[in-house]
Amino acid sequence: MIQFRLIFNIISALLLFLALALLVPTVIAFFYDEGDFISLSHTMGLSFLLGLAGYFPTRSK
Repeated sequence: MIQFRLIFNIISALLLFLALALLVPTVIAFFYDEGDFISLSHTMGLSFLLGLAGYFPTRSK
């Protein structure tokens, strides 16, 4: 049987890791005043929110 809860939990954890990994290029883009800062910050925020929304309901008790 496919354990969808486990799959969603892993995908959500990966989204949280992606948001954490995007922190470095976002900070660098901010300090160098690049145009990618807005796109990176939106992507980081969306990944973080979706990761949180999926991780906490699917974590094991």
